[in-house]
Amino acid sequence: MVAARDKYLRETTPAGLKGDALEDAIAHKRSRMVVLATSMTHSSTKKAAIILGPVLAAALDSCRARGLEPFFLAATLGTTDTCAVDDFEGISSSLADFVPAGSPGEVWVHIDAAYAGAALVCPEVQEATKISLIDRFHSFDMNMHKWLLTNFDASCLFVRDREWFTRALTINQAVYSNTASDGGLVTDYREWQIPLGRRFRSLKIWFVMRSYGVKGLQAYIRRTTQLGEDFANWLRARPELFEILTGPSFALTVFRMVGGNTEESNVRTRKLCERVNATGKMWVTSTLLDGRFAIRMMTGVRTTEKEHVEAAFQTLAEIAEDVVKGT
Repeated sequence: MVAARDKYLRETTPAGLKGDALEDAIAHKRSRMVVLATSMTHSSTKKAAIILGPVLAAALDSCRARGLEPFFLAATLGTTDTCAVDDFEGISSSLADFVPAGSPGEVWVHIDAAYAGAALVCPEVQEATKISLIDRFHSFDMNMHKWLLTNFDASCLFVRDREWFTRALTINQAVYSNTASDGGLVTDYREWQIPLGRRFRSLKIWFVMRSYGVKGLQAYIRRTTQLGEDFANWLRARPELFEILTGPSFALTVFRMVGGNTEESNVRTRKLCERVNATGKMWVTSTLLDGRFAIRMMTGVRTTEKEHVEAAFQTLAEIAEDVVKGT
């Protein structure tokens, strides 16, 4: 986001300004710059951004009418709550009508694929998500430690032009000067990030890729995704107890207990969640979707087998039956 802000300011601030005039122009423009994202974007984006409406075209028109200047859009491949995927084609089309790609002042589009990005090793997922449109966007990030068999932490960030980062984050101090850096013989990653130092993460990624290979990684993603399908099918077989709200998507199924109304369903589902976690046999997380309390069940773990998922469902079903009985 820092690089996007720097790029936007360089491209849209009037040329020829210097000194106080330049600082004043930048300060004025910064006061009108906004970030766009869906309501289900990752929490790290929410901490740094103003969240506008989910309909991009309407949000862009609203910004323009209010004199605001969108400079950064956080799109998501696999939202935290439900693993939903944003409409990349619609995003590209809406932005082209606002400021054409490649034009000065274009909106920087970052794709957050922290968890679900791992599934892109499978061609069918690439096609389904239309990730080929990524060449119209600016940056992409995914965490291999979340679903691609790598120990924490291993976040892979791709940017279309590394100069956007280095121009925003380079610090020219004599103490950092050296022949290799000055001659462009090495890549100084301190110029790609806010900290000066960084941990050595590439070796463990190399080991994973060499150990599993493309086919091995694809087989792992497909197997754990199928476990999610199996779990969802078991839920569907008990419609008197469960209702699927979203998924299965990227090995994640979001569901709740049925009830006479939303409030009753919320109470039942919350009790189910608390009692299941209290057993110590398994652990589920929860979310709130449009006022509906729901449970999130994820099967994307290397050691998880079908027998484990079936046992988890049986535990859920047994406790759900007790909740309905009021015991």
